[in-house]
Amino acid sequence: MVRSQQGGDQTILAGDFSTGSTNHGGSYLFVYAWQVGYGNPNNATMNGLSKSAALREARCGSNLHRCQAGETVTGWLYGWDFTGQSAGQVKASANSVASPFGYWSDSLYIN
Repeated sequence: MVRSQQGGDQTILAGDFSTGSTNHGGSYLFVYAWQVGYGNPNNATMNGLSKSAALREARCGSNLHRCQAGETVTGWLYGWDFTGQSAGQVKASANSVASPFGYWSDSLYIN
């Protein structure tokens, strides 16, 4: 999901390469990504600016809902604060902490 003052909340669907015609400018810009399973997120980058995740929230179940006491963590919600940026390529990645120790990366162009 991309959240900004001018563009509001925009859900990004699998296979989307950009935010399309939505203009994401204004006083704030946040980018969120879901991770299924366990991994260590790397810094995300936008226009050469590298940021660590400002939000790391455990999620549970197959629908990645907010965990209740006693539930098993099945994934994470990560959020990066790119306030000050308004358009450009965002890249995020993570390294798995479980066998087979894979690597995930994705990118999105924000208009």
